[in-house]
Amino acid sequence: LNGKNLVSFWALPHDKSIASVMEPLGTNVTDVLGEGIASTQISPGQWVGSLSEISYSSGYWIRVTEDDTLSFQGYLNQDSTIYDLHYGPNLISFQFVGSYTINSVLPQELIWVTSGIITQGLAATNINGQFTLQFYREK
Repeated sequence: LNGKNLVSFWALPHDKSIASVMEPLGTNVTDVLGEGIASTQISPGQWVGSLSEISYSSGYWIRVTEDDTLSFQGYLNQDSTIYDLHYGPNLISFQFVGSYTINSVLPQELIWVTSGIITQGLAATNINGQFTLQFYREK
């Protein structure tokens, strides 16, 4: 969609550089922001900033100037993903296809220490260990 889009990647090409992953969007993509890192495309395929490679475990805000679709040949993450969470907000990925309740994908030890989850346009608050929002990702 035109503007900022919150995304994560359950598949990536072998070359995970920001230039390679964002190349299908051409000059339509202007910025990619992660947690504490960002890069801006200053000319076609030329990126500047602290974000140099896309990760399976991170979430990203991708800014485009017109509605578009990011599509590429990629490979599923074959490694176990370990999230290094810290106190406060964390911008992480969701590496599954389909629809799941939050309580079914959030590890039990995190249920009682997670106060809420925000996705693009949706939010869920933890009330007595229960979330009602569902995550969804199309293939």
